Amino acid sequence: MNHISFTLKGKPMSFMAPSVWNEVSPRQLLLWISVLYGKNEEETKLALSVPIFYGLPVRVYKALKPSYRLQIAPSLRKLFNENQLNVWVFKSFRLFFKKYYGPADKLSNLTAYEFFNICEPLYWEFKKTGDVRHLNALCAVLYRRKRKGLVNDDIREDITDAGIARRAERFSKLNLNYKLAICFNYEGCRNFVTTVFAKAFEGKGGKTNRRKDITLALSGGALGDHPTTKKTNLYTFLEHLVNLIEQEEELKNR
Repeated sequence: MNHISFTLKGKPMSFMAPSVWNEVSPRQLLLWISVLYGKNEEETKLALSVPIFYGLPVRVYKALKPSYRLQIAPSLRKLFNENQLNVWVFKSFRLFFKKYYGPADKLSNLTAYEFFNICEPLYWEFKKTGDVRHLNALCAVLYRRKRKGLVNDDIREDITDAGIARRAERFSKLNLNYKLAICFNYEGCRNFVTTVFAKAFEGKGGKTNRRKDITLALSGGALGDHPTTKKTNLYTFLEHLVNLIEQEEELKNR
């Protein structure tokens, strides 16, 4: 955590702010998203980050000399370098009297199909077009009702096309900044995944490897038939994929 201390009108004051994304609170994330997607210049956004992440009351922030505000702001620059938020911030939420649950930290309980075939296309389409319908659908994939019966590693009910469509319609009523925060959280988690399993991804931003339907391409082998491969845990799937890529590289180098 970052720490600042100063005296204002003879009164000592002390505040703390996150030094890494995983220390950010849900409230801080929502406030920051409203600034991040605003129209201000980058330096203005950095200045606005001070009261958000340090939790400075408005009266205190306004009372600070501009020169001192500028001294504090650089302590938060590390947060601007890369989105490394890989813990899942909003574990659940209620909408229209129904509770929806999000994925685990680092997307560790996603299936290969959920990540590659649904989340990634929706994420990149939203990044490309800014169409909120893709954002609604992405949130509808990530957040689902609690499954009935035995819970293994995923508290969420199974994915269905009808379920995604139904939730996407409901989530169109969800606060936009909340949905943008969910997307930001997904981006931070996928950044972790694409760094750990770098060989499974290629291109700017770590886009999915060459194969169009990667779960179909890897089915029929150690992971089982296509329906089984689709349900394979994302991390297990990626470990297998990286192993195959390394074997292929080794054969080429012989």
